[in-house]
Amino acid sequence: MHTPFMHGFPFWDTTQLIIILAFVLLAIKLFRRDRSGGRGGREAADEEARTIQELYRGFERMERRVEHLETILMDRERKEGKS
Repeated sequence: MHTPFMHGFPFWDTTQLIIILAFVLLAIKLFRRDRSGGRGGREAADEEARTIQELYRGFERMERRVEHLETILMDRERKEGKS
């Protein structure tokens, strides 16, 4: 029995969507800050760097989780194939 999640592993498409959405939200946040006068250049750059680092760490964690899920699903599929 194959479920939609086991056939083709659609996780990469989900990951791409999340990455694109995160960058769009970051762009909106930066645009709003610039329109409202913003803060000093160095302080804004520091906050921007922190935000990008947080996004990067979050993407790394998400990538590990997706890899673990793929492994679990492949193992389950192998076990079902042996039965």
